[in-house]
Amino acid sequence: LIFGPPQQFKDTEAVEQTAESDKMSAAVIGARALLETFEENRPNLPKSPGYRSTVFSCLIISPPGTSIFEYDNLRQLLEVFRDAIKAHRSLYQQGGILHRDIAASNIIIPPPTTSADSPKGMLIDFDTAWDTTRGPTPQGSMVGTSPFMAIGALEAHVPNNPRTYRHDLESLFYVFIFIAICPREEDGT
Repeated sequence: LIFGPPQQFKDTEAVEQTAESDKMSAAVIGARALLETFEENRPNLPKSPGYRSTVFSCLIISPPGTSIFEYDNLRQLLEVFRDAIKAHRSLYQQGGILHRDIAASNIIIPPPTTSADSPKGMLIDFDTAWDTTRGPTPQGSMVGTSPFMAIGALEAHVPNNPRTYRHDLESLFYVFIFIAICPREEDGT
């Protein structure tokens, strides 16, 4: 693999403020800024309708955060889930983005900060996310991490069964149950 030079992505303050952006959360503004930066730094990508350019890319964000399995106590775990659900709601309602791959490996605990408003949990891995402004999800698109997929999402072959936010919420429930019943290793034992 050959990696190009690291890129500095726009932060939320650098994004132009509009009447529409006043209604959006920082996560949605940041996600759109990331996409704008990607397009600006790759001007030779074709933009013709009907043609979908596929680019293999590797995005490394620092600091990455820690696995949801690294929680310190029950309160922290519940805060992580609360903020992951808030992020999902914000992305869906304000940004029109459906995650479609809610799994234990896609929820992280960000590094602690002194700000009381900073999130305690984050959603990551948006490579299978769906922009709902494009319409319903394609028929037969069964994407996600199978142990955590909603039952309806596993029935992608059923006609008129588009993927919805409810499937993601069901997946969040399965992640919660998984963490609640599966023991984690304590202190390397």
